[in-house]
Amino acid sequence: MEIRRPRWFALIGMVLLVLLGLCHESRSENRKIPQAEQKIVIDGLLNEWQAVPSFLIKLRPSGDEVEPSEDLSASARFTFDAKRFYAAVEVIDDRFEFPSRSWRYGDGFLLTFFDPVQGNVGDRFITFGFSQIKNKPTVILLNRDGNYFPPASLKDVDLEIMLDEKHNLLSYEIAIPFSLLTPFRPFIQESWGINLIYADRDGEEREVLQLYPDPEFDTEFSSRRRGEVLDFVSRRNPVRAQMQGVMSASHYFDDASKVLILGIQNPGVEEEWTLRYNLSSTPINRDGRTKIRVAPGQSRIEWELDGEALPSAAYVLSVGMVDARGSLLFTQDNPFFVLDRSELAAMNSELEEARTGQLFSEDERFRNSFPSVEFRLDRINEYMAQAHPHADMIRIHQWYADLAFLLKEIGEEKPALFLPGRVGRLAHRSGLDNSLQPYSVYVPDFYNGEEALPLYVTLHGSGVDERQTIMYVAQTLLSYNMSGKAGRFIILAPQGRGLSDWYLGDAGTDVMECIAHVKTLYNIDEDRIMLDGFSMGGYGAWRLGLTFPDVFKAVVIRSGAVSPPPSVGGENILDLMRPGILNSYFVVHGAKDNAVPVGNARSAVQKLEQVGIDHRYVEVKDGAHSGYDKWSNILTWLKRKVGWEDFSPIRKPPRKKYPHP
Repeated sequence: MEIRRPRWFALIGMVLLVLLGLCHESRSENRKIPQAEQKIVIDGLLNEWQAVPSFLIKLRPSGDEVEPSEDLSASARFTFDAKRFYAAVEVIDDRFEFPSRSWRYGDGFLLTFFDPVQGNVGDRFITFGFSQIKNKPTVILLNRDGNYFPPASLKDVDLEIMLDEKHNLLSYEIAIPFSLLTPFRPFIQESWGINLIYADRDGEEREVLQLYPDPEFDTEFSSRRRGEVLDFVSRRNPVRAQMQGVMSASHYFDDASKVLILGIQNPGVEEEWTLRYNLSSTPINRDGRTKIRVAPGQSRIEWELDGEALPSAAYVLSVGMVDARGSLLFTQDNPFFVLDRSELAAMNSELEEARTGQLFSEDERFRNSFPSVEFRLDRINEYMAQAHPHADMIRIHQWYADLAFLLKEIGEEKPALFLPGRVGRLAHRSGLDNSLQPYSVYVPDFYNGEEALPLYVTLHGSGVDERQTIMYVAQTLLSYNMSGKAGRFIILAPQGRGLSDWYLGDAGTDVMECIAHVKTLYNIDEDRIMLDGFSMGGYGAWRLGLTFPDVFKAVVIRSGAVSPPPSVGGENILDLMRPGILNSYFVVHGAKDNAVPVGNARSAVQKLEQVGIDHRYVEVKDGAHSGYDKWSNILTWLKRKVGWEDFSPIRKPPRKKYPHP
């Protein structure tokens, strides 16, 4: 075990930071993050950080200060270079614990970055979680702009953790590439918002310390995050040429200016450099170069992409900067999406024309497939009109590709449905308010419409939408199908109005409307409809299963709550249990669940026994909120309750990729 500086040294340093912080609070200017003076090596030793100023993590979410002590003290240092943001976090604690999801429940921390255009609060943010799970440093992308666990590659995020057991000192060293923090580039924007939230766990007690007070730092009920606005201070006299670049937006109309913004550190004299570029997409591939006059020191340059109007497509602008001596200083790929206004207008006209046809008026299946097209047109129009300039372009790219495919199907007088063998996102018109409500569905590739198949309905947890849920469930069930342990069925995942509506009111109605709608599109065996839910979705499965026992033959509850949070309201499902309910329930729960304590499942099972409702309960010893695998038990039980064939053909499960927006 690597021995670090003595515990008393770190504690004295943290006390001094309190005094320095009090002095600094009288100033009106932002605190500073300096550019790194030397290369930062991510090894957990923090050897390069002595000259970097430190921030004491001392505030509760309420804003109350917590004095540093031997029981708990935390501090952080931040720096950056042209490619990455760096953080060093040191924690003194009398006891370190690392349960499941320890970045949330302790011991671990969240690091949030946000656009400070609104000051100390922002609705454009990204939150990472860092901790140690099963003795392995762990980093997760927790939230982006209010969406929990968005798909992302974190392979370029470096994390090392060093524990000095003798002095109860835990050190984290982190590097995050700026490509994950777009549009922030400190050579271009001087200030950005940051918050660090450390969660300490001692047994059943949890203490939260923050850089800046934010009581909504990890809630699905707010799409905003708070933090301190910090100034990133670049070197006045750079020692070598460095650059950063970012497009002015992630998406453009065809007639909009497409601008590459460059932040440059030039240690030499003013001179002429050459920007070389390649613009590539499916319809276009072209090269070019332009001369750029670069001043000494730090400068910002905006370069507009010239050329003819671009057709609708996803593009990559690859650039390279060459100095006056012919040395390559910088390369970067810049993706963006272009939408041709005339193409979008033509798509709208094509859909309107199809509505006037005889097939639309006579064929219910054909007609009921149109909301999936309308949904994408609405989303594209809304995105282009309202989305943040740097909103995720993957969404609009996928919407456009799906729209083109579905309109092609309509043009061939087929329903606007995706081909079997993949997850597709459809939509229906709500009977409540005529709004378009999305849902996801997986139809096996052998489906031909002749055989009525069972329907497996799965409900997502809080803060995530149905796309992630159906990808996980479809992958899992189809892998068991390949071994003959699962049956042949269609999988349906409703969104339920929102990410955290707990399937109450309109959200619960939406689930039932999704089921009714999907039955008009596919041949469903109405006597074999199953309902499944995880976490918040477990509550929804409890509630809907008990409310509509004649619809759902079997119900699976995975880590499900028995009641929503008090702020939400809603029934306690124990009050819905009564004698005479004839469907069956499989309840599975981890004994060490920190998110939904196991007492929820135990009380529910006790009530099931009292009123005589058929059920089976599996409690997973040492199981957390998620991460356990009891699908074999679930499927064996479902086969007995619902019944299905064992001789279904071997098929590949759906490919792992980003779910359809």
